[in-house]
Amino acid sequence: MRLMNPKLGSEKKGVIKGILDIHGFSRDRIIVFGDSQHSEIKVAEELGIRSVQTLRPGVSPAPKATYHIQDLGELPDLLESLDLK
Repeated sequence: MRLMNPKLGSEKKGVIKGILDIHGFSRDRIIVFGDSQHSEIKVAEELGIRSVQTLRPGVSPAPKATYHIQDLGELPDLLESLDLK
């Protein structure tokens, strides 16, 4: 599921928590993906979920992001290296 609206802010936490609760997903099988250390990365940390931060131009690395990538082309290899099954 993708949450694209940056105006959701703190609502993202509720949405992600709802997805976990409704579908019964385990936190160790979920990864939150985003660029904002104050939004997606923060929510992932608060919920105990791994995060991938994309470091597009102008985005500073979030120290609390689990993984960092420069572009989406790196994502398939990263996901393949993780045991999400």
